[in-house]
Amino acid sequence: MLNLRLLPQALMTAWIVSGCASHRDVTAEYHAAYAYPLASPGARFGTLPPPVQHTIRAEAGSAEIVDIEKLTRPEGMVYRVDFRNRELYPPLYIAVDGSLLNPDLSVATGCTGRHLGDH
Repeated sequence: MLNLRLLPQALMTAWIVSGCASHRDVTAEYHAAYAYPLASPGARFGTLPPPVQHTIRAEAGSAEIVDIEKLTRPEGMVYRVDFRNRELYPPLYIAVDGSLLNPDLSVATGCTGRHLGDH
């Protein structure tokens, strides 16, 4: 014989179990908002050798940097720094020792007074 006092509990249990059985597996789709790494020019500036940072500050002050590219050349490592206002601030080429270079990688001004590849 069915105990009527247990009927509400049995109905509640059946209702809860049926709710779990009808639960759909919902998977959220992830869409990347960025197409490029999140390395900002400021973050890259912070990883530059101190002499390179000093040369950038001396030459461009607080001009907005849009890109810093590390160039590996037979003559040695060179950093190319591009600024927002290219007409006022053309790209800088800087050796690891902080020497300011011409686009042909000859020393424009620097502490050594030599070409980048000279020893």
